[in-house]
Amino acid sequence: MLEFYTAYPDYEDQMNFMESLIRTLAERVLGKTVIEQNKKGNMTYQSLFRS
Repeated sequence: MLEFYTAYPDYEDQMNFMESLIRTLAERVLGKTVIEQNKKGNMTYQSLFRS
């Protein structure tokens, strides 16, 4: 579980922070940013989350 606090963030600030947090956690905990998902393909944390 993770918890964080920021003062006066907007939507873009929160999105940028979460993308960076999840990407960094994947790199440090798993040692990679591409995760294999059985037969469903791969999940990557290298690029931006939004389309």
